[in-house]
Amino acid sequence: MNKKMKLLISSICVVATVSLISGCGGPKTTENQNKQTQATGELSVSFLANPDKSNTGDPVTFQANVKQGGNGVTNAKVEFEVWKGTSTDHKQYPAKHISNGDYTASDSFKEAGAYNVVVHVYTDKDHKMAEGTFQVGDQKAEGHSHQHGDQKDRLHIMLPDSLEKGKSFSLMGHVMDAKGKPLTGANVKFEIWKEGDKKHQFIDVSEGKAGEYTKDYSFAESGKYHVQLHVEKPSIKLHEHVEKTVSVK
Repeated sequence: MNKKMKLLISSICVVATVSLISGCGGPKTTENQNKQTQATGELSVSFLANPDKSNTGDPVTFQANVKQGGNGVTNAKVEFEVWKGTSTDHKQYPAKHISNGDYTASDSFKEAGAYNVVVHVYTDKDHKMAEGTFQVGDQKAEGHSHQHGDQKDRLHIMLPDSLEKGKSFSLMGHVMDAKGKPLTGANVKFEIWKEGDKKHQFIDVSEGKAGEYTKDYSFAESGKYHVQLHVEKPSIKLHEHVEKTVSVK
């Protein structure tokens, strides 16, 4: 084989190799760009109860749609916080992702009345809340916010489903304004006392993510406890509190 032929074959091999590398690398670049596009933009959450009016004992499905930059978010952690009227007994429902940013959970309710729902959405970089209501039976609605004056800010105590004495957990309070956006820069503390005990413990907490106030805590003894969340923000004349009762094993 002469030198010209060897040179021609070498050139063809180089071109083929470059084309092969470009072909393998191209889609990965596009995929990374798409992931970056999906991760940008404001996180939006919408809620729907289906049906929004049901009979006692009939199932109700909670539906949340989570989007970011116009795209459905498929890897968020979503929970529905549900309670009846002015009750301090709030129940958490972990949601299951169905498709394209749609998350659902369901339950049936034996007591008639107006029920309140707060959707908690967590992603790697954000925390968003939305709220809604649904009706069971014919009982008239009860107000669900504890307010002073015209304030309509929302306070939520977030605790693990199971609490054990001596076991550390994250004591967490979520605070949002009337538009469903996290309320930042507030003075927040928890007040905790055991049932029948006159001694109350006050715990200052710090703000991590916007509107999320946390502190590691553990109960020294088993029993029934009252946990009260206090929130103050003098600049908007806000002074609110909510209370929750928990059992510690």
